[in-house]
Amino acid sequence: MGSLESSGERTITGWAAQDASGVLAPFTFNI
Repeated sequence: MGSLESSGERTITGWAAQDASGVLAPFTFNI
């Protein structure tokens, strides 16, 4: 436990539509 912690930040990977066509594309962001 705690081995994945990095200054309280986490990298999230998900899927989201990037345009009106509704095609899903992967994205990542840090929290």
